Amino acid sequence: MKGNKRLFATAVAILIIAVAAWFLLTRGKSPDMADMDGQGHSDYMLMLNTGTKYKVGQPNTLEFMIHDKNGKVVRDFETMHTRIMHFIIVRKDLANFQHLHPSFDKESGVFTLTGLQFETDGEYRLFADFTPSGGMAQGHEHHQEMSKGQTLGVSVVAGDANKYRPESIGYSRMSDSRENYSFALQSKGSELERVLRFTVSESGKPVKDLQPYLGALGHVVVLSEGDLMYVHAHPDESVGNETGSVSFEVHFPRPAKYKIFAQFQHKGKILTSSFVLETK
Repeated sequence: MKGNKRLFATAVAILIIAVAAWFLLTRGKSPDMADMDGQGHSDYMLMLNTGTKYKVGQPNTLEFMIHDKNGKVVRDFETMHTRIMHFIIVRKDLANFQHLHPSFDKESGVFTLTGLQFETDGEYRLFADFTPSGGMAQGHEHHQEMSKGQTLGVSVVAGDANKYRPESIGYSRMSDSRENYSFALQSKGSELERVLRFTVSESGKPVKDLQPYLGALGHVVVLSEGDLMYVHAHPDESVGNETGSVSFEVHFPRPAKYKIFAQFQHKGKILTSSFVLETK
């Protein structure tokens, strides 16, 4: 009998250690930001379906759950910007950006992305951006309305990691273009506290009739080069789009080079632009 008790105690200890190790590998580190070693922690965990091999150039299915610090599956979430989950996928070198919204089965607590495409071989960083209902508030002075927001990050490999060829994000780049649209970025303020003003033009003329995208005139995701610190910003809704411009207040975590992904909607089409900005 004593031997059985010892075996049971050993099994429980191994299980606790395994869960703790998994938690350290997959936890998010602070609200609105991920991968900030030594700068906060999250009481939530992102759990992917294990053992999945993600293919390149073919549809993939990705499933995941959110667990709280007690290991309980989280099933209740606040709707933020018309969705309960914003899921960001980007290659480790900040290429191949995707902003997706998985389906959710509340009974099981499982989020599912179907038809997920990875364009090239390599390591990708996945960010789950959400707000649990009744979660512990972790205030952020720049986003009071999102004070309970969480961002959890985890990495996966698609295809053959040996074929991965990282690309440099280059130097400061304040303009971009897609089809007949052009985008310009102006940055004002101190090095870390910035107002980013985006101007969207179609065929050379400022777009003054942007449509709400996920309940706002635009969304911005900022990621640092290398360690992929994450910031999700939303526009100043007190200013209209009559000038063809949309402004965002952004707090940059530290001096670094950042890639900025800005998304807008016009004529029913989602427009994704990217820029490079360095703070010192």
